[in-house]
Amino acid sequence: MRLQVLAIFGLALALALAISAAAPAQKAGEEKERIAKAEPDRPPAPSTEGGHFERGGADIGKGTGHGAKELGKGAGRFGKNFAKGEFGAAGKEFGRGAGRFGKSIGKGFGRGFKNFGKGFQGMGKKIDRAASGEEAKESKSEAKVSKSKNR
Repeated sequence: MRLQVLAIFGLALALALAISAAAPAQKAGEEKERIAKAEPDRPPAPSTEGGHFERGGADIGKGTGHGAKELGKGAGRFGKNFAKGEFGAAGKEFGRGAGRFGKSIGKGFGRGFKNFGKGFQGMGKKIDRAASGEEAKESKSEAKVSKSKNR
């Protein structure tokens, strides 16, 4: 009788330990699935309003803001994992946040400087047109003077 009681008690204890050990692993697995399924935020769309310089500044600002948000998320996940004692996962999450930060900053600055370049290109064309217009006026006035001298 005592042997049966001890066997049942030992079986119950082993079952309780197995369930308690599986619960954190299952939670960690669910957390990883949730993070993997969660689609990362997309960088903001390029600006379309205003002139080239305004759009360039807006694109840089949007990229910087989005990047900072991603870095903050990565730091938050780092803190959660670090507190749980999952140091490898903590470093991985912080690295992801830093990588997304760099990507967003790069895209924002790339779009911004592209617009700046278009703005300066337009300014150069205006200057060229103005300069060629002055040359044309000078050549017309010289032609009139030479015609009047020839008469």
